[in-house]
Amino acid sequence: MSSIGKYKNFMDSHFQILIDNILPGMNTKYLKEVENGVNVDFETITVLSKLKKYQREEFIAEHGLNEIEVGLANLDLNEEQFNLFVKSYLLRDRDLKQTLGTAIKDLVKIKESIIKAMIDLLASRAF
Repeated sequence: MSSIGKYKNFMDSHFQILIDNILPGMNTKYLKEVENGVNVDFETITVLSKLKKYQREEFIAEHGLNEIEVGLANLDLNEEQFNLFVKSYLLRDRDLKQTLGTAIKDLVKIKESIIKAMIDLLASRAF
């Protein structure tokens, strides 16, 4: 393998480590679902939390609940806690995910620029 290929592989592997570890737990179900938010009211979450296990699946499908909404029902929150989560934490986490997405795109651009510069440098030394 040429030195350019080795360098590219080196950069790819190290940037992959950086991106995978930019935020511990970035690939959790919660962060994947955070864009969907919570689209039901507190009463619906309360009803779900009181249902028996065999009744939950039908209720979830009938109301089109996402993973975050089901998780909130499992926490058995009061209305104040529910509103705090929906109006504060969820919006903060959505903004954090968008900021991290932008940062990752910028890191990829930087990596491509570094690889291009190294290829140009190595090519100029070949002459």
